[in-house]
Amino acid sequence: MDKLLKNKLVACIAWNAMALLAISMQTTDTLEAFLNDNVDFVHHLGMKGIWIFAIMIMVNIIMQFVIAAFDSLKTRIVSLGVTAFYTVFMIIHQVTHLISGDRFDIHFCFDLLHHTFGIIAIIAIYKQIQICKSKKAE
Repeated sequence: MDKLLKNKLVACIAWNAMALLAISMQTTDTLEAFLNDNVDFVHHLGMKGIWIFAIMIMVNIIMQFVIAAFDSLKTRIVSLGVTAFYTVFMIIHQVTHLISGDRFDIHFCFDLLHHTFGIIAIIAIYKQIQICKSKKAE
């Protein structure tokens, strides 16, 4: 398989996995709140949290399309920037949860896997950029 296509697929799959993990995290949080009669959950997440979650999912879906559909070097560089920002933001978000005393549980496992796929996407997009640059130099 062509290296450029392979890295495109890896980046798309990584973004897809991040979307599925984000949905899994939200579903698990919601189910846990219902099972524990946690009325504070509604106030903790709130409308702001729902909007942030919706934007996260939209970014995940848009990035999969952008990576798959566009081939320019500029698009790949923008994709790398968005992926790096998103991944670092999510890692910082997780660190704040750990500092505030959140437990190591299934949420932590989902988050760790989410960060791993973010790093995988960064590497795959970086490789795409390197391949494009080397083809231009030829």
